[in-house]
Amino acid sequence: MTRAARNPLTGLMGFLRGCLRTIPWLALVAGPVLCAAGSVTILSVSRFADRATEADILVLRIDERRREERSVFRPVFAATAPDGRAFEYAGELWLAPAPHAAGDIVPGRVDYTTGEIRSLRLMDGQARLGEGTLGLGIACLLLAAVYFIARMLNRDFRDARRRKGG
Repeated sequence: MTRAARNPLTGLMGFLRGCLRTIPWLALVAGPVLCAAGSVTILSVSRFADRATEADILVLRIDERRREERSVFRPVFAATAPDGRAFEYAGELWLAPAPHAAGDIVPGRVDYTTGEIRSLRLMDGQARLGEGTLGLGIACLLLAAVYFIARMLNRDFRDARRRKGG
């Protein structure tokens, strides 16, 4: 008998079986992480929207940075407070393609206490990203739950058959 015939985890079918047994465990770990990341993103956008004031903001310039084989862009916004103070803000979010053009006046929100400025378009994109991440996390948790419940029911069914003698 060959070594491959004795070891059930060799060969393509053994590899696939091992992968399929690993997926629920990965989903069980990834689910809460994705749910937390999505929730933090959604919470960040909603908290900023609650404390910031609606305003028309000016896109001063678009910063560009090369990443691997493509460029990513970051808008730099400017706004003026009701008391006349000028604010300039470059966020930490780099995007491709550029969400705005330099010189555009776009709807947004300004937090005059921190100087943070976000356009409504960027806030909407961040909220959608958070919702997608949260949804993926919930899907991972459901996949893991279905697998482990089915495994538990299958084990109970096998045990009941053994007790019956069949």
